Amino acid sequence: MSSTRLSEYFINEYLLLNKNATKSDFQSEVNAKVSSILNYSFKNTDLLIESITHKSFSHESKFELAFNERLEFLGDTILDLIVSDKIFKQFPDSSEGDLSKLRSTIVNETTLSHIAQINKLDSIILLGKGEIKNNGFNKAGVLSDCFEAVVGAIYLDSNFEKVKEIIFNVFSDYETKNGVSLFDLKTLQDSDPKSKLQEITMKEFQITPKYESEEIVENKQKVFKVSLILKEQILATEINISKKKAMQNLASKVLKENIYKTIQP
Repeated sequence: MSSTRLSEYFINEYLLLNKNATKSDFQSEVNAKVSSILNYSFKNTDLLIESITHKSFSHESKFELAFNERLEFLGDTILDLIVSDKIFKQFPDSSEGDLSKLRSTIVNETTLSHIAQINKLDSIILLGKGEIKNNGFNKAGVLSDCFEAVVGAIYLDSNFEKVKEIIFNVFSDYETKNGVSLFDLKTLQDSDPKSKLQEITMKEFQITPKYESEEIVENKQKVFKVSLILKEQILATEINISKKKAMQNLASKVLKENIYKTIQP
């Protein structure tokens, strides 16, 4: 496969060079390319293909292909249940509010999109031409949805205990590679630095921070350049594929380094 991503391969090479290919040929080719990437062997390969098929690819395909939104719905529910069950048992003295906050730091678009990238879903998701042009491979929403769809597909292809085992292995790998602990109540202290910074600046300066962003191209990818501004002064700037994540990172940086204290009351 000379293209770096699966959907580019099919759009630019396979489907053009094999104009008489059948849906069965297409499925076999997908399975051959994906088997070495996903750390799970599907019994029902239709579920595998559905889980990595974005609706943009489905709409443009010469074959009738189901796209992954229904599996995404199922996977999202399964993730919520598995994470809720773990933290409910792990923290018996914690309130419903804290448990909800902790779950939201784990099952969210930013974390799941990073997990999707670690597991190379950005290289195998099937996207249409327009979505490829718009760098859909780097969109947090597209990647997190794909991960949830894969979770749903694995559940249907196996059982609850198997998908639970796989999810915890994926989480453990994410923690190791990022040096973080997902299932730790201490993370709540840093879970929403934007709100914390806003409270402090309102108390100190009677004003809230502003976040200005612009879309730029870096290394042929569309990203966001986001600046945190307080009293007309730029306190920090970050470039990120996720505007929301950049804002959280900037607020965290300004808090940890006490940068806001350089502003005169």
